[in-house]
Amino acid sequence: MPRPERQSIRFRGRDEPVLQTFRVRGRTYFALEALSDRGAFRVFDPHAAPGGDYRALYRFPAAETTRQRTEILRRLAGPNSNRNFPQLIECTRCGEDLFVVLNWVWGTNLRDYLHAVREQTTPRPSVSEVVRLVRGLAHGVGHYHRRTNIVHGDISPANIVIASGTKQLVLIDFGLAGGTSRHQAAR
Repeated sequence: MPRPERQSIRFRGRDEPVLQTFRVRGRTYFALEALSDRGAFRVFDPHAAPGGDYRALYRFPAAETTRQRTEILRRLAGPNSNRNFPQLIECTRCGEDLFVVLNWVWGTNLRDYLHAVREQTTPRPSVSEVVRLVRGLAHGVGHYHRRTNIVHGDISPANIVIASGTKQLVLIDFGLAGGTSRHQAAR
């Protein structure tokens, strides 16, 4: 594991320890949290905006299955992209690894939000607001499936974020996503 260039990052009033540093196409990303045991990290990108911002970074071994996953992410970020999915920032091969960087979706995942509603620490949304949110996400998922033949593979409350500021649902974690043939999609 590479040694971090910095011991911690101060962002939005918090000091966070750097787990490791990644250099991807001349940019440095500071890993602050492992999001899974499959090479997914919450990273800090000091060049993302004035003052920097978080990103989601995926590190895959360069293999055929990785190429397929990358193609899925490229199709998601292509001309058919919409607000219900994270935007692809970068996808590049470095040595034996493939790095995919997505924008960080700020908000609360639906699992935590529903728990807070059950615990009555967050107000229950109106029926019309729930219908609007779910309809928007369903439209986005249906649109992508028709256009790209991509199936997410793990739509669950933990993989849906209520995005801050936009009041919309964003589907994250495409680790199990896969393509379907047109014949299978027509059934």
